[in-house]
Amino acid sequence: YKDELNDDFASNKIVNKGLPKNFSYYPKNKFWRFIANVVYYVIAIPIVFIGNKIYLHHKFVNRKVLKSIKGPYFIFSNHSNGFSDAITPPLSNGKKKAYTLANNDCMNIKGFRNIIKMVGGFPLPDNFENARKFKKRMDEIINDNKGIIVIYPEAHIWPYYTSIRPFVDTSFKYPVKYNVPIFIMTHCYQKRKIGSRPKMVTFIDGPFYPKVELNVNENAQYLRDLAYDIMKKRTSEHSTYQYVTYIKDVENIEKNEEEDHE
Repeated sequence: YKDELNDDFASNKIVNKGLPKNFSYYPKNKFWRFIANVVYYVIAIPIVFIGNKIYLHHKFVNRKVLKSIKGPYFIFSNHSNGFSDAITPPLSNGKKKAYTLANNDCMNIKGFRNIIKMVGGFPLPDNFENARKFKKRMDEIINDNKGIIVIYPEAHIWPYYTSIRPFVDTSFKYPVKYNVPIFIMTHCYQKRKIGSRPKMVTFIDGPFYPKVELNVNENAQYLRDLAYDIMKKRTSEHSTYQYVTYIKDVENIEKNEEEDHE
């Protein structure tokens, strides 16, 4: 890799055309909403639960802390898996539907746009009109206690990465503005008794609240630093097996810098 902030190893080869015209974050059609609940609760969650158990031998640690909050909240997590990352948070909280913030390129996957929305895909807006719809939908989710919001502040997928990459505090302004708590979810990887693929252990920490004495920007920085430190501590102590090795391409970085200087 060359850039920890921007390199992505999702390998989805999606050409991002932005959100389609007249994009709806949550269609009003009652039949669509019924099907969405069936896809989410009856199909997606059981499949991922079974898949995680078989494929990753997945388990949660400290999941009970989520029950301490009856209202809405945000989950911030490291981004070290693909589809599993989108559905693992719902496995942790039971009845609350999880809406996962995602790059809007996910809406360009042919034939999967509605399915992604149904399983909680919540794409970032790409223009003023979509930003208005995005805010309205987030207001509904949080203010009406319709579910939880899941955010991967690292933004890009690095499969099975065993540390935490640097990330900015921008997304931490959401829980501050809504004055709701956050939980930190950290995926760690450990050696299995049989097979080379790692076991995934997910730790949950929280709840953590914005501080009343801090303004929005200060609180966002405070929550960001808190999340980063917790994730870093969890991975350093509990990610004990490196399935994929990430090596920084220093030689090409230095070469490019020299060419830019010339």
